[in-house]
Amino acid sequence: MGCTPSKDRRRDSSGGPSPVPADNPRPSGDSIGPWSLLPVGDYMRETSKETLFGSMRLSIKTMQVLLVFPKAEDAQGNTFQQACERRSYKYHLSRNASSALETFINQQSDLVIIDCRQSDFEAEKLCRAMRCASKHGEYAVILALTDHVDRNASIPSVLPLLTAGFNRAFSEIINVDACLNELVTLEMGEVRNMWRLMAASAVFVALENTEDAVQITNENHEIQYVNASFEKMCGFRREDVLGKDERNLLHSDKNGADIFNAIDSNINRGTMWEGVYHVKRREGESLPCRSRVSPAGTSSIRHLVTVRNQSADVPSPYDTIFHPPSPDVLKYLDNIWRKTKRPSDVTSISRRPSVQRIHSMIIKTPIYQMGLLLQQATSWEFSIIEMERLSNKKPLYHLGMNIFERFRVREFLNCTDEMLGQWLNLVESHYHANNPYHNSTHAADVLQATAYFLECSRVQAILTPMDKVAALLAAAVHDVDHPGRNNAFLCNSNDPLALLYNDVSVLESHHVSFAFQVTMEKVNIFNELPREDYRSLRQTIIDMVLATDMSHHFEHVSKFNNAILGRLEDEHSTVGGQSGDSDSALIARLAQQPDSRRVIKRILIKAADINNPARPQALCREWTNRIAQEYFQQTDEEKKRSLPVVMPIFERHSCNIPKSQVGFIDYFVRDMFEAWDTFATVPTIIKHLNENYAYWNERALHQNQTEENSVSTQSPMNSESPANDAPASSEPSGAVTFTTGPSS
Repeated sequence: MGCTPSKDRRRDSSGGPSPVPADNPRPSGDSIGPWSLLPVGDYMRETSKETLFGSMRLSIKTMQVLLVFPKAEDAQGNTFQQACERRSYKYHLSRNASSALETFINQQSDLVIIDCRQSDFEAEKLCRAMRCASKHGEYAVILALTDHVDRNASIPSVLPLLTAGFNRAFSEIINVDACLNELVTLEMGEVRNMWRLMAASAVFVALENTEDAVQITNENHEIQYVNASFEKMCGFRREDVLGKDERNLLHSDKNGADIFNAIDSNINRGTMWEGVYHVKRREGESLPCRSRVSPAGTSSIRHLVTVRNQSADVPSPYDTIFHPPSPDVLKYLDNIWRKTKRPSDVTSISRRPSVQRIHSMIIKTPIYQMGLLLQQATSWEFSIIEMERLSNKKPLYHLGMNIFERFRVREFLNCTDEMLGQWLNLVESHYHANNPYHNSTHAADVLQATAYFLECSRVQAILTPMDKVAALLAAAVHDVDHPGRNNAFLCNSNDPLALLYNDVSVLESHHVSFAFQVTMEKVNIFNELPREDYRSLRQTIIDMVLATDMSHHFEHVSKFNNAILGRLEDEHSTVGGQSGDSDSALIARLAQQPDSRRVIKRILIKAADINNPARPQALCREWTNRIAQEYFQQTDEEKKRSLPVVMPIFERHSCNIPKSQVGFIDYFVRDMFEAWDTFATVPTIIKHLNENYAYWNERALHQNQTEENSVSTQSPMNSESPANDAPASSEPSGAVTFTTGPSS
């Protein structure tokens, strides 16, 4: 199998000739040994400064070699040094494990040769340490130098060395040419392949940042890779789809019967298939996508690469984000408009119509309108539904960036605006857009209500900056990855989440756990916080999200009444302040008490979470319709799957929505908001609540009078199945199934 070199002269790394050293003559003819397997001279002439990896052009760098030889005077070590010098490799020599590991990390060595002949040197342990020491350890080629084995002796197994992390073994041979051939073989083979693998990581970074959904399967259509855009488009998490058959998982009935035949026909010819493919998202709806399926492999197809983007005629919840103009830009545009109304000279008058047209075009753009709307971001009359429309169903990102800037969240977290924006986009992408109610618009609505409450004077005086940041973050994530079904449904259906959390605050536990998980994995906005600050912030967020579980509603309201309002009433009943603290002194004291602040934060986020009955009537009615639709869907599924119907009042064809809303306000909302008003002074909210209650009550009476088959037998006082996980024993059983409800 060996072959002789065509010449006895070689080229160094610069391309110039380099004579063979006289002290190490090259064997020839029949005496050629295993060290002559490569035609070294010609092979070196063929090397270049660049190589191709697919369509990527890679620069060839000089290989860096680390020699680890514990013995000071070692003939084999000296031989490898001479081989490195002849090929002009950069090399370092280490005599012990600690210096070898340090050099490996600092120099990013491409090839490491470790002497495994010394019984007192833990070569395998050093190899494992190098593999784990840095990311580069995954790519380096590590060679084990073993004792020379006589021809008739048994050859020891290399399996222990491979298990320890070595790439291959090399038997001791004191010959420069043999060592040089081994180095060149490794450089042209395994080392360059490792360089290509390192370059492949750049390709994966590009895939993760492209807006197209990319999916790679094997020839059996089992999914092996999906990118972040795939997760957003299809609603699946990566770990949920890897190893699954994509034709079973993603295929929609809206695709033609022969679509797979058409795809397979192109693939078998080695050509790309392109067309519209309807993808079935995690939530079940069909999404038409422009798709391109390409075969990848050599003589046989080993992988299929699918690239998808949403059809232009279908609105996407992940379209390009509009960035509203700043208040300064809005002011500038308004100044231009005002100047056009001011006749000054002939020139300005002649230009006025064109400027007016430009202004008319500007004020009609979603960007401009969104900017105007965001100027009222902390007004109780703020229309989150209009924000949803203008932002192309991305209200959480746009409103969140505005509110986070207002409350200096970036400064507290010590991160960039870009990172905060990425985090809000990440969180928003994990809200299910097909949920009628529990989607990112609801999260943005709760965030806006939270910001409104944080600006109330007493709340502002009592809560710390960390409390305020935690409240805003908790509001943003409080329903993330909500499946559109409540806790009772998950428990009755033995959903994996219910099994995981033992039927206790299932959704609330999942929301906060999932939020921290994706934050740590993808956009860690907490990275610059001191450890203790992070732990405190995390505990506050967890506590506030768990407080949105309505099964503990009355417990939280009772604690608030006793611990906070009770002390305020004692203070107000005191004459001259002789037996109690003044209001300002009491507020200062509450601010110093973590338990009191915790009770206030729980009621704050609860009020924000179920704020819909206290919004202006148009918003209240819109939210009522949305939650009713979501509950109708749950009842339909419960009947289809023969599960207990936990909210029988939400039968699609017989539900009395006004009556359910009246019951919800009576049972849950009024007492809590009146208590909150006593503390935070929010008369506008109470005004809207009373107006909406009167509206729903009138509608309920009218519906009872005009419908013969009303749902009077399922009136709040006779309801048998509590909704929203409301407790059935500690409180009156009336009005426990409602339309505008919390996540659980």
